[in-house]
Amino acid sequence: MESNGIFIIIGFVVVITSIVIAHYFSKRKVILRKLKAFKSSALISAKHNQKIKVFGKAIIGTEVLKAPLSNRDCVYYHVKIIENENSKHKKTLFSEEKIINFMIEANGASALIKPNGDLKSMDSYIVTDKTYKSGILNYPTPNLEAFLKSKDIKPQGLLGFNKTLSYKEAIIAVNESIAVLATAKWKELQTPIEGYNYSKILQLEGHWKDKLVITDDPEGLKDKIQ
Repeated sequence: MESNGIFIIIGFVVVITSIVIAHYFSKRKVILRKLKAFKSSALISAKHNQKIKVFGKAIIGTEVLKAPLSNRDCVYYHVKIIENENSKHKKTLFSEEKIINFMIEANGASALIKPNGDLKSMDSYIVTDKTYKSGILNYPTPNLEAFLKSKDIKPQGLLGFNKTLSYKEAIIAVNESIAVLATAKWKELQTPIEGYNYSKILQLEGHWKDKLVITDDPEGLKDKIQ
């Protein structure tokens, strides 16, 4: 009996430890720790090659994205479609993440965030703010059905019943507040930007060794400059 009790305690400790480790090293927690390690700065005082943390609003430049599921204007989106095969097994049927170059505006100053569509140059945690579901008695909306069709995903199974699907969408919306950790680079403007009257522009950059960090998580925005 005592040995059984010991095994139960060990098993309990292993489970709790696994949960704590998974939580500590989750993408969200890792990004929040990276941000917390730096004091926030003002864009106007950024120096060339300085690593800075800034807060501001996402502003579109020369282009804008449309969120695939909600049709909202944005500069970044991540869409996932998950099939819930049963209570324990889930399968990701589709995942797409996209970002464009955009501006960040804070306290009258602005900078260009320029990942150039390269998701490997950035780490992001963007809150999933739209979730849809479809299932046996819950048909997908015409917009969701059109999206599924465009990705060659069938909403029905072999017997013709609707699959139990979850649709998740996370975006950086136009004018949304974000926190950014990046390397500041002052660049000469080769092509004028509409509404921007200076010859140099501040770019916030990252690369695969020192990534651009972006989040809209409320926890990451807590020490925002007022």
